[in-house]
Amino acid sequence: MFTPTRLGSIYTRLAGVLLIAVMFGGTSGCVSEGPPQRAAPSASIPAQPDGLRANRVVFTVAQVLEDRDRNGYYDTIPATVYLFDTKYAYSIREAGTFSFYITEQTTGKLIASWDIPWSDAQKAQTLTWTGTIYPFQLDIREARRHAAGTPSNSADAAALPGTVGG
Repeated sequence: MFTPTRLGSIYTRLAGVLLIAVMFGGTSGCVSEGPPQRAAPSASIPAQPDGLRANRVVFTVAQVLEDRDRNGYYDTIPATVYLFDTKYAYSIREAGTFSFYITEQTTGKLIASWDIPWSDAQKAQTLTWTGTIYPFQLDIREARRHAAGTPSNSADAAALPGTVGG
């Protein structure tokens, strides 16, 4: 038969076992590694308004040229063009021929040039978080040559939207 002291000690032991089970069971199920998952961004770039004209050009060239044919010589210049209208916050889409030039830095003498027609620029255009961009791979082997060799190790590059709007 149970006495009040005996009954109290059974309840005390049972409570202790339950407390230990809850402590170990409760901490083993909720493990997360890494940062919490973020929801996919929902904001998108608004549609480009009609009538915008490029009045600002941002031209970037990769720091490292590429050797596409693996012959040990750099032959490709990755370049990206962003066209902006000051009335719109994002880079815009505008038809035209893109012209690229490499000139000798000290004399300004033209070394090589590329003209990319609108049909090819349309294929290259990409929509990013900055708006429409035009990434090009300028192959030196396909450039029009304007000087016999490169006179020095310093050259300037420029990108001009040639007949923009045409």
